[in-house]
Amino acid sequence: MSLFVPIMLFAWIPLTVLFFLILKPHRAVLWSVIGGWLFLPMAYYNLPGLPEYSKFTAISIGLLLGSFLTGQKQSTPFKWKIYDVPIVIWCFFCPIATSLSNQLGLHEGFSGTFGHIMTYGVPYFVGRIYFTNTRALKDLCLGIIIGGIIYFPLCLYGCIVDGTIYYNYLLVLAKQ
Repeated sequence: MSLFVPIMLFAWIPLTVLFFLILKPHRAVLWSVIGGWLFLPMAYYNLPGLPEYSKFTAISIGLLLGSFLTGQKQSTPFKWKIYDVPIVIWCFFCPIATSLSNQLGLHEGFSGTFGHIMTYGVPYFVGRIYFTNTRALKDLCLGIIIGGIIYFPLCLYGCIVDGTIYYNYLLVLAKQ
């Protein structure tokens, strides 16, 4: 693993706080979540006594710290809606039910719950807090489209290079 991987993973939290300091709150969320999902490496660290630290943990901790430390408040107070129920079930009850049905125990279920909260729950609720008006939702749509446009050439390159490597590997195997 290169030195760039831990630098990116551990620098993402202060970078997200910086986003909250210099950008509007909903744009800070956009940069943090879309940038993190697209460009942070799929690596994780098992730190002693702590849950697994991955790109999802870095994004979520950065979002929470950025919103709390900078004092960026939402324009309207958060109100629970009926459409929030599925994410609550997905984050809290599904990992525990899966763990218990597979006889892995509650500890594994709570570990899965933490992972689901960091991967899905925090970005969902931060999005519900900061994307409350049409301007913010327009920025969200534009951010997703721009992220896809930026990422498409990288995916295309990966398909071409990996396809070529795989094809050459099959040719070498066929000759043996």
